Amino acid sequence: GQYMFYRSYGGNAPVNESHECRTGIQTADSGYVLAGHTNRWGPNAGPFFSGYNVWVVKTNNQGDTLWTTVVGTNSTEQAHDIKQTPDGGYAIVGWTDSTATRDVYLVRLDTSGTLMWTKTYDGYRGKALKVTSDGGFIIAGGGSSFVLIKTDANGDTTWTKTYGSWSYDAADVIQVSDGGYVILGSTSFGSIDIIVIRTDGNGNILWANSYDKNSDDDRTTNGDIVQTPDGNFVIGCHLDGSFASGQAALVKLDDSNQGAVLWAKRYYYAPLWVNVGLAGNGNLIMAMPGGD
Repeated sequence: GQYMFYRSYGGNAPVNESHECRTGIQTADSGYVLAGHTNRWGPNAGPFFSGYNVWVVKTNNQGDTLWTTVVGTNSTEQAHDIKQTPDGGYAIVGWTDSTATRDVYLVRLDTSGTLMWTKTYDGYRGKALKVTSDGGFIIAGGGSSFVLIKTDANGDTTWTKTYGSWSYDAADVIQVSDGGYVILGSTSFGSIDIIVIRTDGNGNILWANSYDKNSDDDRTTNGDIVQTPDGNFVIGCHLDGSFASGQAALVKLDDSNQGAVLWAKRYYYAPLWVNVGLAGNGNLIMAMPGGD
């Protein structure tokens, strides 16, 4: 496809000031909302770097800025995922180091970008977020284990589950048709392996599987998982290591057989991230960063 427009936001930052976009979605009004971090505005603004704050930019369908919001403390907060909520507002998940540990950070904005509330959850980095069928949130994060946090619409914890006891990084989480959840991520226990965990609606494991080709490093710090019309799952992931250095992969998993691989395809490119979605006809769409 051809560019419809090109926009940049934030301008040229002075020395020791910066801003970065980490995630973005199209919104119900056909505009866009972007989330990342900045130390140019907010509590950490100024040339003497002390940390970043969450930065959100809302645009119209031509990319023109409608509003911006900065949220955070005098410590560091970073955003990793954003979703639009049923009332037209926004929820952002990331992490904060405002306490002794790096904690999951959940931010809730109204439709005009005004802060409604923030929540922290101990000991993990928030990486992925979905609005659940009951209007609450499911958050996936990583750290010394995978963490799955279910909250109500006000961000109050309904339950928390942790999985594993090593170094883990979450990439995506979805709620599936039976009300359960699937987490996509990676672990660095020895080699870096792709991990998928399937749970019921209360976070109890139904199956978990790792995917490591030839015992090499296969990571998915930036990837997606989707449920296909036949009830199975497709993951899109970034591969690394000598087996598949800098390649992308699509892998279809059998939900009825403990996540066994139904098929796998590799694409000889060098993406930093892979996004996967379903077209209206059920076909898969994969997006990766491109060069000039």
